[in-house]
Amino acid sequence: TGDRAGMDDDSNAAGAGAAPAAFVFRTVMPTTTELRFDGIVKGRADEGTKQALAHITALRNDLRQSLANSNVDAALHSVNAYLPYLLGLIQATSTMPPTDWRSLNVGWCTPLSAAYATSPAVVPSLQYELVMVLTACGLLHRAQAREQLHALASGAGPADDAAYKQVANLLCRAAGIFEHTAGLPLSAWTQGLKIYEMTADVHTLFFNLCLLEAQEVTIKKAVATNVSPNTIAKLCFGVAQKARICDQLRANLKVQASEVRFGALNAYCALTAHTYRCHGYTLLAAQSVKSGQVGQGIALMQLAQPTADEEKLYSATVAKEALPEFLRGNAHVRAEAVARLQQYCKDNSSIYFDTVPDATTLAAPESACLAKPVTYVPPVPATVTIKVSETSCCLQ
Repeated sequence: TGDRAGMDDDSNAAGAGAAPAAFVFRTVMPTTTELRFDGIVKGRADEGTKQALAHITALRNDLRQSLANSNVDAALHSVNAYLPYLLGLIQATSTMPPTDWRSLNVGWCTPLSAAYATSPAVVPSLQYELVMVLTACGLLHRAQAREQLHALASGAGPADDAAYKQVANLLCRAAGIFEHTAGLPLSAWTQGLKIYEMTADVHTLFFNLCLLEAQEVTIKKAVATNVSPNTIAKLCFGVAQKARICDQLRANLKVQASEVRFGALNAYCALTAHTYRCHGYTLLAAQSVKSGQVGQGIALMQLAQPTADEEKLYSATVAKEALPEFLRGNAHVRAEAVARLQQYCKDNSSIYFDTVPDATTLAAPESACLAKPVTYVPPVPATVTIKVSETSCCLQ
């Protein structure tokens, strides 16, 4: 589940080699069981209520089938059609007695919680339904971004500024959704079940992951529009910083590997951090050498090399099996760093004889993050009227 769709780039900013490939980490899509909303009121509803609930049931069934068929575009269309009615239904049933919810079995096979990978987590709550639909919506935006990157990599369209902007926008919209869901009272809606998708930490992790990948695409835009190497280096260090944040958020969950389906997320975060740190230092080193500071260029290239732990990850089975596209797409970044360090050292020992400073004494590089979330604004709830024999409510 950790494979990433990406795109190579042949640009050569300041003679520092091609930029890293932009990728979107692949996650499992959620699926859901059938849900009939007429079960809320059983046989006590009037004809108008029955028709309204039948319509909402049909909309949700379209979403269920689209997710089951892994049809990303159709599923997003279904989410947009269903959400206003779900929000309207939540409002309309807010005054109904708790006993009316006993027959509402909202079941989702979740993308992360291993316990509910094939057997759904069932919670009698429309708020749980709302969170899972929004989670699916965020993941569907990520899936669309992944598909578009794959299409660009295969030459299906021009790899220009507009194409990069569209992919980045999808990821920033997904980030906005996860920022919204992270602020909801998730744990209050689980009925005691341990569902990782119903924790703020997981949604915060996805929020940062989306911005990390949007920043990668931003770098592609920057290269395509001839932005200065120093600025691109700052953006690269921004990606590396985000990758470290994501890995820390993953670690903070303190869960056993068997409890979640993160795939190779830890390897993805660590290797992404190194890849962009590596390219950032390569860009800075090229600028230093160009200005005659060969010794400083060598020190910067030393910082570009992987640590012992990162080197192990590059050769680890989990990376080779789960991240083959990442390793292929970014092999040139490591190769460039190794070759450049060797060349700089060779030239310095025979031509320049410049003093090489201790790499650990160099000032920390500046970082920047231009990718920002697109604030999620929930749709206006549809008017849903529910009338039952004991009581009646008509809320909008």
